[in-house]
Amino acid sequence: MRPKNLTLLTVLALAVFAFSSVRAAALEKIIYYFNNAGGGYPYASLILKGGNLYGSAAGAGEYDNGTIFELSPNGDTWTETVLYAFTGGLDGSTPLSDLIFDSAGNIYGTTYWGGAYGVGVVFELSASESGWTETVLHSFRNGGGSASAQPNRLTFQGGKLYGTTSNGGLFGLGSAFELVHSDRGWTENVIWNFDGPPSGGTPVGGLVFDAQGNLYGAAFGGGSGGGGVIFELLPLGDGSWGAKVLYAFPCCGSEDGSGPVGLTLGKDGNFYGTAGYGGTGVCPGFPGCGTVWQLSHSSSGWTETTLYNFAGGSDGIGSNSDLLLNQAGNIYGTTNGGVTSDSVVFKLTPSTSGWSKTTLLDLGTEDVLKAGVIAGPDGSLIGANSEGGQNYGYVFEVSQ
Repeated sequence: MRPKNLTLLTVLALAVFAFSSVRAAALEKIIYYFNNAGGGYPYASLILKGGNLYGSAAGAGEYDNGTIFELSPNGDTWTETVLYAFTGGLDGSTPLSDLIFDSAGNIYGTTYWGGAYGVGVVFELSASESGWTETVLHSFRNGGGSASAQPNRLTFQGGKLYGTTSNGGLFGLGSAFELVHSDRGWTENVIWNFDGPPSGGTPVGGLVFDAQGNLYGAAFGGGSGGGGVIFELLPLGDGSWGAKVLYAFPCCGSEDGSGPVGLTLGKDGNFYGTAGYGGTGVCPGFPGCGTVWQLSHSSSGWTETTLYNFAGGSDGIGSNSDLLLNQAGNIYGTTNGGVTSDSVVFKLTPSTSGWSKTTLLDLGTEDVLKAGVIAGPDGSLIGANSEGGQNYGYVFEVSQ
């Protein structure tokens, strides 16, 4: 079956526009078509490790609750190995977020549903001679106190796991948490409860550490402007944490964009991300078509700059993925698309006159890109399509 109906993801399906947008001939190669047995509907970005691809399928699989998979090259084709199929019980259901590896080769991730209380888990997959074994590190529990629900992507730092939840918390608008390991197992500490105004609400991406160990993230809604925030979480030295809003997006279709999704830290110290709606583009039925933005720091504080405004149609709408930055300073990402707007893989190139957009791949309105692209071999890009192909989605490679 398809992943359960997710209100937040439905919402997500939703600089100066004079910057040029061009189309480029790019070669798309289908790496693998998903089927019911191996899982389907990949919502998350992939990991390229040791020549193999790893990822999660949000639905289908042996128990119809999603899978964790490995794709291995085999000549001109790729072979899928299901590392784990979720049952939908205590082990979790519907993995939507990116996976991470530790130094020992263990895989960590989250599920949006399932677990002891039905609202998601953090899991670990460990390999042995007999295969892969799943261990639930934490089951989230909504309803009362600061209990959280629906976890997003994880981040490792100092032997701890950090992440956000889209729901739950003291105010029902999500939380940020850390998981700490001891002889008794893993313990969750909620380090921040999002409260709408002023600190934002409904974070839908993971957390980012800078080189100094500072912790940052994006919340899709709330903030003083009502259109979401970029925030920093600050340890206060007594075991508690505080939150500092670096930038608050205006609400409901502002030129800056609204609804920030994900956060990427560039080597220049600036943050980059996308806004699910807003901007100067006109998309009927939507408050703007979304933007790509930059957040830069100076002695006077943080400044947001819109790098690109999507225009809908073949230009794309509703970018909701993390961005990929390369050594040359180019930015790569995807748009989700919509009924009248296309799902595309795009490239933004800087110049002295601004940023220009190149559409590397246009998948039209039938296929749906929920995840960003990763760097593949020889400058290629690799991504996952959550629908289309043979109905269960597919993995593709784009040669520039």
